[in-house]
Amino acid sequence: GLRLRAAGFSNWVSDLIDLRFDRTDATGVDVYAYTNVGAARTYGASIDGAWQIGAGFRSEVGYAWLGTRDDTTDRPLPGRPDHTVTVGLQTMLPGRLDTTTRFRVHSRSYIDDDTYAPGYSTLDVRVARAIAWGLGAYLGVVNALDATKDPLRFGDQRPVEGRTFYVGMTAELPAEEEP
Repeated sequence: GLRLRAAGFSNWVSDLIDLRFDRTDATGVDVYAYTNVGAARTYGASIDGAWQIGAGFRSEVGYAWLGTRDDTTDRPLPGRPDHTVTVGLQTMLPGRLDTTTRFRVHSRSYIDDDTYAPGYSTLDVRVARAIAWGLGAYLGVVNALDATKDPLRFGDQRPVEGRTFYVGMTAELPAEEEP
């Protein structure tokens, strides 16, 4: 029931074409521009684990570290958070309610020598239930903590959309036998 994974990577890129934040226009819309980076590198590592306790409970935790470097300017590549932590939980509750919860924390990210985009956290929750005849229903919320970008803050990389609720149905065709 326990799974652990670790990974690492590094790469070097010549003539990287990168998308960079340029400015916010008069209507509050962010404008990006393509930039040619002569030489760049990225490197990082991640570790994650999952613990399955029976059929009704699964927890996951992960950490990712990302390093970047524009070798031409000797600065980080902008808009990429150095650290991300994710915690998730999946449960099967009484009444055949299937829940999925994910909490994610992003560290601040370099924009330029004077600006860092703020770090932020998001929480996503989904509840689903099988109904009958292969039909199911679900509802949930994305970004429940309502982490949103401040249009007046230069280089803010937080999500544009705030808290979003959703509802839907699923169907399996043909319907499978229920236990």
